[in-house]
Amino acid sequence: MKFRLSLIAAALLFVAAPGAAQPASDPVAAAWELDQSDLTPDPAIRLGVLPNGMRYALRANDTPRDTISVRLMIDTGSLDEAEDEQGVAHFLEHMAFNGSKAVPEGDMIPLLERLGLAFGADTNAYTSFDRTVYKLDLPRKDAALLDTALMLMRETASELLIAPDAVDRERGVVMAEHRERNTYQSANQMDQMAFFAAGTRYPDRFPIGSMAVLETVSADSIRGFYEKHYRPEKATLVIVGAIDVTTVEAAIRARFGDWIASETPAPARAVGAVQPDRGMMVDLYVHPSLSESADIVTPGPWRDILDTVAERKRAIARQLGISMINRRLQRLARSADAPFASASFGPWVLDDASRGTYLSVTSADKALDRALPAAAMEVRSALELGFSDAELAEQLANFDVSLRNAVAGAPTRGNAALADSLLDMAQSGQIITTPQESLARFEVARPDYSPVMIQAILREDLPALTEPLIRMTGRDAANLPATATIEGLWRDIATRPVVATATSAASAFAYTDFGQPGTVAADGVIKDLGIRTIRFSNNVRLNLKRTDLAASTVHVSVRIDGGAMLASKDDPQALAMLNFFTAGGLEKHSIDDLQSLLAGTSVGGSFEDGADHFAAEATVAPKDLMLQMQVLAAYITAPGYRIEGEQRYAKAIPNFYAQLYATPSLALTAEIGGILSDNDPRFSFPDRRVLEQQSFARLRDVMTDRLAKGAIEIAIVGDFDEDAAIKAVAQTLGALPLREAEFRPYAEERQRVFTRNLSPRVIQHNGPTDQAMLLQYWPTSDDSDLKRDLGMRLLTEILRLQLLEELREVLGATYSPLAASDMSPHYPGYGVLRVASNAKPNEIDAVAKAVNRITKDLRDAPVSADLLERARRPLAERFANAPKGNGYWLSLASRAQSKPERLDRARQAEMLLAAVTPADIQALARQYLTDAARLDVQVLPKAVSESETQGLAPAR
Repeated sequence: MKFRLSLIAAALLFVAAPGAAQPASDPVAAAWELDQSDLTPDPAIRLGVLPNGMRYALRANDTPRDTISVRLMIDTGSLDEAEDEQGVAHFLEHMAFNGSKAVPEGDMIPLLERLGLAFGADTNAYTSFDRTVYKLDLPRKDAALLDTALMLMRETASELLIAPDAVDRERGVVMAEHRERNTYQSANQMDQMAFFAAGTRYPDRFPIGSMAVLETVSADSIRGFYEKHYRPEKATLVIVGAIDVTTVEAAIRARFGDWIASETPAPARAVGAVQPDRGMMVDLYVHPSLSESADIVTPGPWRDILDTVAERKRAIARQLGISMINRRLQRLARSADAPFASASFGPWVLDDASRGTYLSVTSADKALDRALPAAAMEVRSALELGFSDAELAEQLANFDVSLRNAVAGAPTRGNAALADSLLDMAQSGQIITTPQESLARFEVARPDYSPVMIQAILREDLPALTEPLIRMTGRDAANLPATATIEGLWRDIATRPVVATATSAASAFAYTDFGQPGTVAADGVIKDLGIRTIRFSNNVRLNLKRTDLAASTVHVSVRIDGGAMLASKDDPQALAMLNFFTAGGLEKHSIDDLQSLLAGTSVGGSFEDGADHFAAEATVAPKDLMLQMQVLAAYITAPGYRIEGEQRYAKAIPNFYAQLYATPSLALTAEIGGILSDNDPRFSFPDRRVLEQQSFARLRDVMTDRLAKGAIEIAIVGDFDEDAAIKAVAQTLGALPLREAEFRPYAEERQRVFTRNLSPRVIQHNGPTDQAMLLQYWPTSDDSDLKRDLGMRLLTEILRLQLLEELREVLGATYSPLAASDMSPHYPGYGVLRVASNAKPNEIDAVAKAVNRITKDLRDAPVSADLLERARRPLAERFANAPKGNGYWLSLASRAQSKPERLDRARQAEMLLAAVTPADIQALARQYLTDAARLDVQVLPKAVSESETQGLAPAR
């Protein structure tokens, strides 16, 4: 979005220039750039602009019911920073929570918590290259709450204090965030931008900023940026939810009408431009945690593209063509002995700087010289020889079904998603039309889309990858081709003869008959929850919950006895390959065949292991429910265990282990399971060789019995016809041979203990030397006592609030400390309460002392009623709003028959939460947060000397 003059200033310019074009008659159309398009905005959206130039967009919506999403976007970000301001836009975002004329420093977050908004979950903000956005998700329809939200946004707009002492207090938090985000991934991204975006400000203006600037920037400098860029003509306010649009519009005019910017215009944003004619260049970036890959980019000049009917038709053609190319690359990556692990092709867009083309390829180790030609030749084949009718038919079917599903689901689109899309419209100029209009335009244009037309548009719109910029990454430079080799290889690719890719139309799905349809043996209703319970004669259970929460959307959950309980101490990695189970396809269809067979449908899903079950889940349109059940039944009765899935698993292992200790959090993940379980192999990270020895044959041995005999419970939730759902299950899982009636108890397998060795531990990571973590763990219990479980959730939320205050605001040691209670529903008597904080290695002692002081205070005295309410109110709002989402009902229905006792938690949670007292919190703290039961863990960089570990024993 270009910088917009205020309407008054624009009018004066037009008056002052007699020969210029006249201003648009509709100031709203001009402000929102609607006058440049022949598209019609969604009439449910009310767009407006105040005399001071501030835009607003309002939409009445009611998903989730009686909630409201509020967004304030300022069209400014890190690209607007001067050399000595790097990081100031983001620093300023932090200061919005640290004092304004109406809200003293330290009062804003507690104010919101008392109103039921949790910091981070409901109250948030972010800064990017070109925008700063403040977000409030209001948990209820309440005029006073919305008025408070508008007041806070108005304060943010121009009333921030940015006091020097507040800046100094927040400085440590911003620097801690900078430190925590300094990962190998971010370093790789910055180097990538420096190579591909040379000549622009992007490489030197990452929003996180420069540590040198953050350490010294003054309140005056931050205020200077604030006054230059936080201006009404650069602001957009979006409100979507349970609102009366006219009333809210009046409130906006009253609140923001007096916002007047300084007379000095904001400086224009100078992004720079990528030179499109640099010729072929090769760059190399090496890090021990990076996979071997190559990114190939041909940058082109920047072009403003107006959002019009004609352009959208052309954009769909581009999208169809790019999808066909990526489908080819995906097919190659899934093939046996695939030449690369993954590859993708598409437009490369750097806003206001370049529109180009990219090809990205990831290979196995020492195989880039094979992967690169294979991917590049596939792209050349498409661009030079075109596409087949079958390829286009598959992508047209997918595009068509996505539009039709959008139309069907339009009545229940979510507030937050709609609000964020309005922000994108405000900045990009992409007009939001109705899903119905989008579908109608597509249906009119569809006959014009042909392989020849799409090939031509791709060749016209995407710069050719003939003399590109090529950037290689990997763990070891010795394993990567030399620069000269890559240059020669690419020039050779350009001269090789192109071979047409063989394509064919999809055949019919082979799994539609599972035998005689099952009969219903029992049919009942859990009246207070509205869940219908059915048992088929083969013991398969089905739970149905119809809702109107998401139009034309059906959620399916299938639980099959087994899961992690099949992993024993003698065979702890029995299910190591389960995440690749669906990649093995079916006996009669590969995973790639399935993708073509299922084109034009919403059928999909996942297959994972739970603690005591396998979980298959999918979300489909009602018309696809029968086919979805057939696919799930096919995976249960005829999994393919194909070699290509096994090969994809094998290729993932080297990269996985290369990254395992790259950051403090990854190192913690690798070690903490073994530490907490006294090295129980079921919960400990395996040696790499153990995972390399796994096979589909082994997975088949482990799963076959449970897939064939294990108890099954199905939940179907959402917008569906009950008779159709029962029929779909009867003809698939209900038609299978007799199953076990109950899920197995797994009494022995459910035994789990918290470590008896409470000596402090040190875990070492391979990341930057200024990154460390402090963690404290306490054993608790399982979640069978709901009141205790809720009390522990409140206790940890109180801990989190106090940690935020002490570690973030007072010490400035960390950006986002954590406190969490995990009371197990699966392992009797087992639970863990944990506290975690990032810090510098030399700050670990101070952080530990602060945490210990907080936990001691919680043991020694009851918390204040206000602190308890600040913790309780957001949690109570989440409980109250949970039934407004299908995910809540799916979790209840998934085991409604086999675990009916879990339903009582839904019935009692809000009442029991309200009953927790400060004395209850103190009693729980005394019972569990004791020094004697605490396990201390530090995660330190390997470079830290032995003396700095303070005598703590290494974890291994």
